[in-house]
Amino acid sequence: MSIYNFPPVAQGDTLQAVFKCQYDDGTGMDLTGSTIRWTLAPSIDRSDVVYIGYPSIIGPGRALLNIPAGVLATAGVFYHALEVLLSSGESYTASCGNLVVEQTSAVAAPIAIPSMPAPHQVYLMGDSLTSPSGHYGTQLAVRLGSNWNVNWRGISGNTTTQMRARFSTDVIAPNNGEYIVIWGGVNDIAQGLGNGLSEATITATIKDNLQFMYTTAREAGFAVVAATITPFSGDAGWPSTGATARSIQDSVNAWVLNTATDVDYRVDTYAAMVDPAVPYTLQSAFDDGGHLHFTPLGYFAAANIIYSSVTWTPR
Repeated sequence: MSIYNFPPVAQGDTLQAVFKCQYDDGTGMDLTGSTIRWTLAPSIDRSDVVYIGYPSIIGPGRALLNIPAGVLATAGVFYHALEVLLSSGESYTASCGNLVVEQTSAVAAPIAIPSMPAPHQVYLMGDSLTSPSGHYGTQLAVRLGSNWNVNWRGISGNTTTQMRARFSTDVIAPNNGEYIVIWGGVNDIAQGLGNGLSEATITATIKDNLQFMYTTAREAGFAVVAATITPFSGDAGWPSTGATARSIQDSVNAWVLNTATDVDYRVDTYAAMVDPAVPYTLQSAFDDGGHLHFTPLGYFAAANIIYSSVTWTPR
């Protein structure tokens, strides 16, 4: 799927945009039941989005969005992106085209874009499953809608100790969060056993780090969402001492679901992702082949269980 540059538009104009949602071979996507989101921002990384629109489906592989005049009231260069979440769970993002808004003689000076309510903030703390390279955060954002802004704080390979070390800077310091999803522990197991740490040490470390983050977030005013460690048996990082890894995973997950404190919502992501016939193993439809990370359908399922397990009320 690709996105294009719009022809220049005059300051204050409205704009009707038609988007072609196609696969690389030119075949139009089946948009039935899909969610489509278009964002516009003055910076190329789109960290300062000024408008979010939801195009209407007008045919196979085609969507229409009427952009109101107030959005284009300021002259300058803007960047835009299109996100498509199909009903199958596949997601696609096309970015970044540009849109040039030219100042007109009728406007003596740039007019500020009308103020919009600040979006409510959700933070996602985790490892590679939470990093921007995954799709769970994007799909969660689609479900939450334009009144919510999702902040990725996932770093590939992070253990809970590393998450804890950056928690205050990455999550607390912005002083604007309302909800946080905390999801980690798999790297502690793989790396800890690989480095010869004991089962008791790894288990206690994960729980201590997660509890620190839960409590710190709660004290900062967040609603805390705690997620369990998902299956990863068969992954390259799965230790030869599989029974020990399973024991750690069982202990941590039971603690998250039943004992951890300062938690508002407990989400059993393990149960949502596991193959019912093969414990500790991802469902084949959710497994990208590496046995740890997910397919697009898997990220869709993860986003769905997290979204549906939480009451998302602005705080």
